[in-house]
Amino acid sequence: MYYNTDVYDILPYHHNYTPAGDQVSTAYFIPAYTIVNRPDCTDERGWTDPEKGKAYYNAERDKKAKDPNALIIYCAEYCFTAEEAFSLEGENKFNKVIIAEQLANIRLHKMAPKV
Repeated sequence: MYYNTDVYDILPYHHNYTPAGDQVSTAYFIPAYTIVNRPDCTDERGWTDPEKGKAYYNAERDKKAKDPNALIIYCAEYCFTAEEAFSLEGENKFNKVIIAEQLANIRLHKMAPKV
């Protein structure tokens, strides 16, 4: 859905919030470093300086670097790119692998509880 806005009739958002900084059209995405609510990162209007925001989150990421799992979770929660936001696939409440297996069991193998 996120990458196929035409297929899903989603208003495309043109941006360069990608790992390589390339211009892309996707669904709407706002990186965490653009909305840091800290006095040292924002001006009097509430606008976040992206460089200061990145510096703040990179310092926080450095603290989490000792535990790789904690770092992945932190990067997914406070993401710079959509790829980081999607990095927890299979680790969240709705495990896509298990859901796909359940659907296959129900639809293909007709293995479902009787209602």
